[in-house]
Amino acid sequence: MTEEIVIESPPNPWDGSIELGLNGSEGNADVLNLRAGINATRKVAAQTLTLNLSYRLNTDQNLVTANRLFFDGRNEWQLLPTPWTYYVHQTTEYDEFRAFDVRITADTGMGYNFVQTDLTKLTGRAGAGVSHEIGGPDDSWVPELVLGGTFERKI
Repeated sequence: MTEEIVIESPPNPWDGSIELGLNGSEGNADVLNLRAGINATRKVAAQTLTLNLSYRLNTDQNLVTANRLFFDGRNEWQLLPTPWTYYVHQTTEYDEFRAFDVRITADTGMGYNFVQTDLTKLTGRAGAGVSHEIGGPDDSWVPELVLGGTFERKI
């Protein structure tokens, strides 16, 4: 009699997606629009890391009308057994048509899970942070109050 040993690997904590969009037209107006993005989420125990990167390039008559790269990252810890969370959040933005070269923001604060089921999640957040524009007319660090939230629904 032989005994079979099965070793199961832990579930993959990562989930994500890649998006790519391209459209254009040629004729009276030569238009080309490109959009690309990467989204990733890592959930382990009571911690969720969310990363999003998007890029957009639009041209009209061979002139660039939009050229933007945007990064958004958040790490959130669930304060079990309560519905409260603590988060840190950061964004970086490059936009060729803005008065700055790069804008960075960082904020931190508390969140509250108003609804949290397998199908629906509604979280409100409040905190404080700063923003800074690099290569723009105002080189100061600007304090900010942050209010917001997320709503997710699986269909």
